[in-house]
Amino acid sequence: MQPVTVRRHEENYQLISGERRVRACQEAGITHVPAYIRKVETVEEMIELALIENIQRETLNPIEIAQSYRRLMDECNHTQDQIANKVGKSRATVANFVRLLRLPRDIQDSIQKNEISYGHARALINLPDANIQLRIWKKIVREGLPVRMAEELAREAMQPVTLTKKSKKKTADDSSPFEAVITRLRPIYGTKIEVTGNKAGKGAITIEYYNHDDFERILELLLR
Repeated sequence: MQPVTVRRHEENYQLISGERRVRACQEAGITHVPAYIRKVETVEEMIELALIENIQRETLNPIEIAQSYRRLMDECNHTQDQIANKVGKSRATVANFVRLLRLPRDIQDSIQKNEISYGHARALINLPDANIQLRIWKKIVREGLPVRMAEELAREAMQPVTLTKKSKKKTADDSSPFEAVITRLRPIYGTKIEVTGNKAGKGAITIEYYNHDDFERILELLLR
């Protein structure tokens, strides 16, 4: 259904992508397969073509996609913007996949085994501490939690806990008039939100981010 991709190499052809398809045809006794013949002169360009075609396959799991993006960055010296243009994705999408490789190995393995989804992983990657990531991941797997619950657990883990005598005496009447707004915004941006204002109607909305990739993620949401 999908031709393999090759390049001319001396008197023969060298396979760029489609190794598993070729092996399957050999096992099935098929001697001829359709192929795209690409003009590729350097090994770097061959690696690039192989990785990009591999990324387009629907059967890849998020970690395999992330590893392909990382190889394009490391072996082909591509920026995330260049990769995004080549694979037809936004830069933030590429960045979010690459960030998955920062997760602890146990969580990456869990993604590859389809124990948790990309949505679960996105919730975990925003947590600043590996121990917290592992603790919430174990709860997700053990209880079979949906993505929405994983996001809620991640948000709760990022909220600072401050206990003072004054705060213990607070009543419902002392709550911020913006609490309802904050509650609506937090699930959208997946980070800490603060809203302040005065009686004249002036104020500010503060959306926190924790690194450059998180900034790009939030910026993309804002620009929508």
